[in-house]
Amino acid sequence: VKQYFTKTNPINYIKNFPEFFRIYLEFSEAVNRSGNFKLSLERNLKKGLPEKEAISKAAVETRDNPIDYRRMGAKIQALNQISAFFNARIQGLYQTAKAFKDRPMQTYAKVFMYVQLPSILLWMANHDDPDYQSLPQWRKDLFWNIRINGTYYPIAKPFEIGLIFGTGTERFLDYYFEIFVPFLYFFLHILTFSQQLYF
Repeated sequence: VKQYFTKTNPINYIKNFPEFFRIYLEFSEAVNRSGNFKLSLERNLKKGLPEKEAISKAAVETRDNPIDYRRMGAKIQALNQISAFFNARIQGLYQTAKAFKDRPMQTYAKVFMYVQLPSILLWMANHDDPDYQSLPQWRKDLFWNIRINGTYYPIAKPFEIGLIFGTGTERFLDYYFEIFVPFLYFFLHILTFSQQLYF
């Protein structure tokens, strides 16, 4: 069939589903980096850089956005053979810290809009629901769980930022309303009782 349609003897073609999945991931990564290159090039040209320099700088910035997977030393390369995505996790933390250092207000505004605010709204909707509380803790930590027709559908949180600002916010709200607020009410009640007793 392949020879009938192409009149050739093809070499590179999709042989199985894992190969299709790999090609799909590579294609989506290439599309993302192509868009980043275009935006970076336009930004550098607007700054007045010569075209050749703007292209070179855009290429470097594109490699670094979102993550430069090739940036690693010999030790990290060895650890990456043992623990999958070890270097990617380190690079993700580096990019997060770099974004907050270079553009703190802009970065936090995006984090609040796309991570913290959804976490707060979902916490308000789910925190007193027994069905939600029965979910495994790892699922509540790693996913946003949206209830539709009685079934919770998980949506993965972003790495690093999702755990810090999403799960961290949810854990803080749990602590605040389940431990701190009752303790505060108890303390105020004791204080009021003591004042009535002695004064």
